[in-house]
Amino acid sequence: MGSDDGAEVVAGWFWQTDAALRLIHLSGRYEDLTGRPIARGLGLPWPGIDLPDAVPAAGGSGGGWPQLSARLPFRDLVLAHDHPDGRRRLLRFSGEPVLGGDGTFLGYRGRCGADGPGPATAPHDAPQRALRDLQAHFDLLMRHVPHGVLILDSRHRVAAFNQRFGNLYDLPPGTLRAGMPAEALIRSTVRHGGFADTTADAVWERVRGSLATGTVCRMEHRLGLGRAVAMTMTPTPDGGAVAIHEDTTDRRLVDDRLAQRNRWLDTALAHMSHGLVLFDPDHRVAVLNRQFLDLYGLAPDAVRPGMTARQVIHARAAAGGFPGLTPDEAWAQAARRVVSDHAYRLDQPHADGRTIAVTYAPTPDGGFVTVHEDVTASKRAEAQIVHMARHDALTGLPNRAMLHEALAAALARPWAATAVFCLDLDRFKAVNDTLGHATGDALLREVAARLAAELARETGQGRAPLAQDPDRRAPLAQDPDRRAPLAQDPDRRASLAQDPDRRAPLAQDPDRRAPLAQDPHQGRTLLAQDLSQGRALLAQDPHQGRALLAQDLSQERALLARMGGDEFALVVPGAGREQAARLAARLIEAVARGYRLDGKAVTVGLSVGVALAPEDGRDPEALLRTADMALYRAKAEGRGLCRFFEPEMDAAIQARRAIEVDLRAALDPQALARSPQFALHFQPFLALATNRIAGCEALVRWHHPARGAVPPAEFIPIAEEIGMIDTLGEWVLREACREAMRWPDALQVSVNLSPVQFRDGTLAATVIAAAREAGLDLHRLELEITEGVMLEDTEATLAVLHRLKRLGVHIALDDFGTGFSSLSYLRRFPFDKIKIDRSFVADLDTRPDATAIVEAVTRLGERLGVTTTAEGVETPEQLEKLRRAGCRMVQGYLIGRPLPAGDLLPVLLGPAEPPSGGPADQVPRHTISD
Repeated sequence: MGSDDGAEVVAGWFWQTDAALRLIHLSGRYEDLTGRPIARGLGLPWPGIDLPDAVPAAGGSGGGWPQLSARLPFRDLVLAHDHPDGRRRLLRFSGEPVLGGDGTFLGYRGRCGADGPGPATAPHDAPQRALRDLQAHFDLLMRHVPHGVLILDSRHRVAAFNQRFGNLYDLPPGTLRAGMPAEALIRSTVRHGGFADTTADAVWERVRGSLATGTVCRMEHRLGLGRAVAMTMTPTPDGGAVAIHEDTTDRRLVDDRLAQRNRWLDTALAHMSHGLVLFDPDHRVAVLNRQFLDLYGLAPDAVRPGMTARQVIHARAAAGGFPGLTPDEAWAQAARRVVSDHAYRLDQPHADGRTIAVTYAPTPDGGFVTVHEDVTASKRAEAQIVHMARHDALTGLPNRAMLHEALAAALARPWAATAVFCLDLDRFKAVNDTLGHATGDALLREVAARLAAELARETGQGRAPLAQDPDRRAPLAQDPDRRAPLAQDPDRRASLAQDPDRRAPLAQDPDRRAPLAQDPHQGRTLLAQDLSQGRALLAQDPHQGRALLAQDLSQERALLARMGGDEFALVVPGAGREQAARLAARLIEAVARGYRLDGKAVTVGLSVGVALAPEDGRDPEALLRTADMALYRAKAEGRGLCRFFEPEMDAAIQARRAIEVDLRAALDPQALARSPQFALHFQPFLALATNRIAGCEALVRWHHPARGAVPPAEFIPIAEEIGMIDTLGEWVLREACREAMRWPDALQVSVNLSPVQFRDGTLAATVIAAAREAGLDLHRLELEITEGVMLEDTEATLAVLHRLKRLGVHIALDDFGTGFSSLSYLRRFPFDKIKIDRSFVADLDTRPDATAIVEAVTRLGERLGVTTTAEGVETPEQLEKLRRAGCRMVQGYLIGRPLPAGDLLPVLLGPAEPPSGGPADQVPRHTISD
């Protein structure tokens, strides 16, 4: 809108109402056009002409009335008015609502122009009509321009303004007036909250300087409530100015948000762990962060915004980012990828051994972004996980899964022989239980190393596989001994040189090389056996799969694996029966050599079972099962042996498994209490000094409901292996003590103990509970142990024996003279009795040295105060020789056969003379049976 002064430039007058539509302002032209004084019109309802003779013009639109009622802008409301001078005028009204800062309706303001004379209008009014049209166009422009407009005249006073200007600065009605000095307007605007971030003096100085110099003045200021206004004031030729005031609040908010986002982006780029480069549609660098430069060791100015993708690739290549490629070759590869429409990831090796993962993603505008991450550690960790999934963590050997793969690959060659070994340590459980798991683990590592070393020597594999792996060369360089076998064998080097395809898969994938150096058991012997671990790991690649492993086994490389516990397995492609037997003998010999662990001497043995393909089968599971059957036979026949699979072993294994199932059922506590299948037989032993029975040895018998009598030699070892010997031994103790209470008080009952019963530390409590439950005096109880007991944890075993001896229990050393250290055991524990093994008694009739041995043992017993008992006495001649040798007690079929409890009591109460007769049928002796 305009001021009063500005309004007089054209015909018409300005008007303004209050909220009740009563006129509160009229300009001077009102009087000229209506012939009425202004005072008459103020306070009247709009339109204020109040002329009785005013009537709507015939051609008037009358379109403003509905808008006026709805408080909407209107224009061209035409009313006819008869002037007092006799001329009829058409008055054209336009107006718009005045709203407060909160949107409250404050009234209307507008203008009225003389549209032209009626029929009585003079012809010289044409220039006035043109002037009125110009005014109408000006009003239209001021009303619809989206910005606030302020026009200053040459005296720097307000000449015109629009409503948007007042609304922009929340100026109350009447504040802005035509003719108002610019300085006064500025100060008034500041008082009403405009220019909140500066002072009126500062604003006026800027404006006055612009007016004085005729230069454009631009300012942007904050208003209240976070709003912002930008002003551009342009001087006019007449010394005035036109000032455009633009509400930049939304734009500033957008700019502020964009600036904040840019700050966030800068912060994110600066703190992200990955390197990032963003390329624009022209494939030039738009954004990059410092991490990208640091990742490749680039100088700050090596890669800059505006550089081409080719220049970036060249910079990376110069820093070692593309080992083996020139910068141009590197770009030739990269150029094909940067035009891809799909995201992808590429793991690229670096010259320093690292692996950098580069992720490429196209952007909608035709550019692309690359993210660079050092994945060396994660790749090694992944490879280690894969390695761990296929290798034993304790020894570093391949595990069961890898063995199955190797065996399947070896059997895939139908024309070649393959030997499968099942290996099991003898007496390992005793070491593990008595010396602790840490010692047991150390022993397993030592055994693994010996097995691998013997395998390498026997098969001639040496260490050639390691030379094919660049990452494994470093440890070899540090150990000359590792290099020697390969350096001394030109044939190995030649074969490697003639077969580049064997090296290629590993050389082309540096990520596969890294894990090979991470094996914590990289000792020479452990590494030598691992099917050249580089290619074995490659067998996990889904793109190459089993083909690589099969190719490796086609070179007849053996594989040693740990199956768990103290069990190992071995696959030797190309080995026949003779080579397998020779290798088994070397393995047994190597393992049997003593060990020194934590200052303690440890001895274990090795039993070996072997199956051969194709004669024993071509299925991996079947071959392992048959080798395991052969292993069982080796252990059953004395351990420390090698046995090859034979078809009848399968039947024996099935029979053993059937016995195991039945034994578990028979030893169920409810079955033992309800209807036990076990019974005790008792064999007396005679005191030669009195020629009377001094006691009886309890021997367990199993009467199977379907099988009949099961020999103790069959079920006792199984009970020990399946962990049921404690249950059986406790039952024997209780039954023996209960039965002994029926005998004369002077007689002892002797019970055999298994070495296994000493392991859980509850034996002493079990013995005491059994005697107390039966009411048996502990002095009448004798416990027989074999030398196998002393091979367990000696200190723990001796502690149990000493406790029992202090309580009055008698301790006897059974089968004396058959072990390795019988005499040393007599020094370590004060036995009450030693029982001379039956093998010496049987030789008394044929070998003089047997008599000398028996006499020596009896004299030793006399010196130590230990009773000697001879077992297996079957002839009167043997009995007489034993008597002359000084033996105190004898036991055997000549004295009495093992009898059921019901048949024993008459013998104990009968004559003391020992029966005579020939040898009886032998019954195998075993632990707690005879």
